[in-house]
Amino acid sequence: MLPNHDDAYPAIVRSAYESWCAAAGQDPIIASFDPDTTETAEDSAIATLLRLSPRPDAVFGVYNRSGCLILGAARELGNTCQPRGPRVVAEKPDASMTSGDMTDQYPPLFFS
Repeated sequence: MLPNHDDAYPAIVRSAYESWCAAAGQDPIIASFDPDTTETAEDSAIATLLRLSPRPDAVFGVYNRSGCLILGAARELGNTCQPRGPRVVAEKPDASMTSGDMTDQYPPLFFS
């Protein structure tokens, strides 16, 4: 999940992922959205990505709230992850991922 703009971080993430895919002999799967158009642009891109067949093994979201949006869309589509359920992995806690139905059910994992 990458926004359509030229900020450095999304560009670096995209380049690193494309390089990894090339080294692994795998085609990149990237869903993009225009972050300034509507509040639901990222939601729509996530739903499109999660409806792919085969489904992606992992989804990277560039914004703090992206992980919770991805979990919510996965649940709505009936996608499950085993054995411990889907998880958001983040560098540090943020209000969007520390409370609520999704994070209560699937607590985020934090690294430093």
